[in-house]
Formats: sequence, C-alpha cells, structure tokens
Amino acid sequence: MTQDLLPTIPLVRLGREGLPTLVSRCPDRLATVLRAARRGYTVPVIALGDRLSRHWAQRNGLAEADEIAEVARRVGQPGAWMLNLSYEWACTSAAHVGPDGRPRLLRTLDWGLKALGSAVVVAEIDDPAGSWFNITWPGFVGSVQGMAPGRFAIAINQAPGPLTRFGLPGDWLVARRIAWRSGARPPVMLLRDVFRHCRGFDEARAWLSETAVTLPVIFTIVGTRPDHSAVIERMPNRARVHTPARCVTNHWLNSEFRGRSHSILSSERLAAMRETVPSEVPGFGWVRPPILNERTRLAMDACPADGSMLLEGYEGETPVTGRLSVQPPADLSVSRTAQSG
Repeated sequence: MTQDLLPTIPLVRLGREGLPTLVSRCPDRLATVLRAARRGYTVPVIALGDRLSRHWAQRNGLAEADEIAEVARRVGQPGAWMLNLSYEWACTSAAHVGPDGRPRLLRTLDWGLKALGSAVVVAEIDDPAGSWFNITWPGFVGSVQGMAPGRFAIAINQAPGPLTRFGLPGDWLVARRIAWRSGARPPVMLLRDVFRHCRGFDEARAWLSETAVTLPVIFTIVGTRPDHSAVIERMPNRARVHTPARCVTNHWLNSEFRGRSHSILSSERLAAMRETVPSEVPGFGWVRPPILNERTRLAMDACPADGSMLLEGYEGETPVTGRLSVQPPADLSVSRTAQSG
C-alpha cells in the first residue's frame, strides 16, 4: 500500500482535557490496543496484572491513580492498570544537529506488543509550562516520547535489567520486585511531569537526572541550541549524563552500571545509528535495518527549536500509517525561556 492510501495518525487537540479523554475520542485505536494486549498477554494475565498494578499504585499514592481509574471505567474491561504501569519497550534514539544548527531527536520505538504502530495518536496538551505533543496511545496516561515546541523533545529507552543467574526471566522478576517495593516515580510518569512543568532544557535535564525512579531507564533529550542535548542513564537513585548526546539503544554507555539488555540487536542498532547520524538523512531514510526491525512500531524526527515533527507508524519493517508532519507553530513566544536554557 502506498503512503497516500495509508491511514493518517490522528492529531487530537486536548488542551486542558485529561488524557483519559482519548478513550472516547479515538475508540477504534483503543480497540486495537486492547485486542493486541489480549493476544499478547491473554485475559487471565491481564486481569492479574491489573490487580497487582492497581494495588501498587494505591499503596504508593501514585498521582495518576485517579486518571488510570477513569481510563479503566471508560474502557470497561481489564487492561488499563497493567498497560499504564508496564515498561517493556526498547528503542533507538539519537541527537542530531543539522546544517541549520538546530538539534533534532531521531527515534524509533520497538515493542513486542503488535498493532501499536497502527494505534498511535498525537495528543496536543496545554500544561503549566506550555503546550506539548504526547505521542501516545488511547488509555495511556504517561509519556514515552514527546516534543514541547520551543522547549525540548525527549524519549525513553528501555535500560538493561538486573543481571541474575537465571537469564531473562530471572532478570524480569527481580526488576519487578524492585519496582514493587519502590515508592519512586515510574519513568513514564516522570517524563510527563517534565513536559508539564519544566520551561527549559536545563531544568528538564535536572529533573530527569535527579528524580528517583522505580526502575533503570535511559532518557534522550534535545533542546533548542546546538549544545542542548544529553543522554541520561538512570539507576533508581543515580545518574550518568552524557553531553552532548549522540546515540543510544538499550545497553549502558557508561562502564559503571551493570545489567543485561532485554532488547534485540542493541549493539548492532547503536552502530548503525552512529554511522547514520553524522550525515543529513532526509525524511526517514535513516529508518532501515537493523534500526528498523521486526519489533519497530514508530519512527519520530522532532525539532523543538522550530516546533516541527515527523512521525510514522510501523508494524515490523512495514509502514502502517501515512507520515504525519507537524508544522512549526506560528508563535513560540510562550516557551522562549528555553532559548536561554
């Protein structure tokens, strides 16, 4: 199917409406996510995950618990709690400064849960620090990636998990035990906090570096100036910041942190991105194997300096949406504090 015939990614203007509103605004895409979850996890596993996730959120006073409860009420079937508090994706990200001196965030999101590429939605949100775009899915109240025009663009990569003697299943169980005992912010909720409250690159980098998180995570952030970029590798209470940022996948760049990457082709994707980034690649010419692989669900190219963004949904190596081009807003004055850091 040609690009012209593929369905478009919806850009939904939420303003100050809550993210649970996407459940009723995009019902077809919500149904796609729920079908994929039932196929990928089975209904009994989803029901158990819901109970455990709801208990954890209520025990720890998760600020977004009421929103997730509202999503669950609107959805009317299991899945809202588990999917909002899961952390299973892998990604390839890079910071790239083009010939115009403007930094860009290049990013693919990989996830084993199929059909997410065709269910992606862009929510334009008004928050205290300014407006921003959350590239998300109906029913999800956190943020995995987004852009705030005139401020910054940020993406989450899955970090290595604890290294045990029992392989990936043992790593996964230990990681979940750590998260279960933690009262810190889930990475996806911290990222939403940053978009809501941080007015510039330096403030956002500090929040991402210093706020305790439930699990290891990797953030990539670019701002509005050539020197505005960083890869922030996080353990729950420690950070290693690489600036200026270049490329990162799903293994640690620093030599201090230990862990096992759960993603596929992490080293190969990193090498491919490092080879690609120095050259100016138009459109999504850089989205090719192994960066593009069987788990790819989304490609993103965001420039917060001028507010432009390009998005495309994938199922594996096949595009399943047309390319959504978000054009620069006419006035970025609400966020000009980002220009000075």
